[in-house]
Amino acid sequence: MNQLALAAQGNRMNLKRLVPVLTVALLPYAAYAADASRTLEAESPTTGITGITVNAGVGQLRISPSPDDNVHVQIRLEPKSEHFLWFFHWMTQSTPEAVKQVSLQQQQKNGQLTYSLNYPDHLDDGDVKQNWTLQVPARLSANVEMKVGQVDVNGMNGGVAVNLNVGEITVNAPSGPIRATVNVGQIRASSATKQPGNINLTSTLGDARLYMEGQSVHEHAHRSGLGRSIDVPGKGPDAMKLDVNIGEVSLHIKPEHDIRP
Repeated sequence: MNQLALAAQGNRMNLKRLVPVLTVALLPYAAYAADASRTLEAESPTTGITGITVNAGVGQLRISPSPDDNVHVQIRLEPKSEHFLWFFHWMTQSTPEAVKQVSLQQQQKNGQLTYSLNYPDHLDDGDVKQNWTLQVPARLSANVEMKVGQVDVNGMNGGVAVNLNVGEITVNAPSGPIRATVNVGQIRASSATKQPGNINLTSTLGDARLYMEGQSVHEHAHRSGLGRSIDVPGKGPDAMKLDVNIGEVSLHIKPEHDIRP
């Protein structure tokens, strides 16, 4: 066996010895991360309210119809770890402190309920992973501003607007206008509207696709460099404007029974 083969065999043996040690070493980290998590909750009546706005940081956000006429908000806060390769994870010194000190802020103005997280001045929202779950009366509009992560809005017919810097947006709406913007990532939207307005899909660097009643729409598509745009005129109130700078965007206009519940 040559020297190269012996060296490779030695590396594999060392890795086998290292993995159990790393696993045991990381157990306290996993337990500590679980202990450092925290959940915030709120319930708000919607008398005089026409829409909600959520300002979020890094994590996940889900909106679905409420079982009553109130808005129900639950946010699970978790330490956001730094990582190297697949086995080294650590938390910054400020992470547990941020989880403990963050609070939910609610404001009502001009018919809008706005939710955001309030951090002490010396802390940054990038240190905490936010997992938002909101149940909202379907008649209200839903507006989301988020930095990084996944946004899933389902079942709202009062209109949806999402602005995300990096990540994925999924919208499934029985009706109502949809506006979504992602800098880097993907937008997937479905609507069962019977009154579509102007439809505009744009990907500056990537692909844009439109499906109506299961059929791909090509005649209104335009190539521009490495991007693609689709513009379909409409006279209804439910306009759709979906924009991605780098990534993919798709829109399905289909019957309501095909919209994901």
